[in-house]
Amino acid sequence: MAVDIDKMTNVLVVYNTEDADEVEVRLRMEKIMCARKKIGSGKHGNFLMAMNNFGEEIYVNPEDEAAARAVIEEWRRVKKEEREKAAAEPQPETAEKGNKMLLPRVVAGIALVVIVALYISHLR
Repeated sequence: MAVDIDKMTNVLVVYNTEDADEVEVRLRMEKIMCARKKIGSGKHGNFLMAMNNFGEEIYVNPEDEAAARAVIEEWRRVKKEEREKAAAEPQPETAEKGNKMLLPRVVAGIALVVIVALYISHLR
């Protein structure tokens, strides 16, 4: 089925394919038909922008616009909560890795100093 995107309403612009995929799935789960268009593609688009894939636009039928915007707002709220939760949680992997690497580095440094000292004393 061919979709005439010119008769549809742009409800969202995203700058990565993952976000476009997430929104499209949410819209389809709510039985809202949507179409995606790469930014810069189309008969009047900028070729360089299309080649660099700066994002995608999501379109819905005008009669579905209000429902689609509600779905998108819910998606944005969930994404914001995920970002805030990730920012609030300490990164234990990084801290633990740094602590785990400190002892081997100190031991290696001491061993290097001892080896160099032995080498210098052996030359005399």
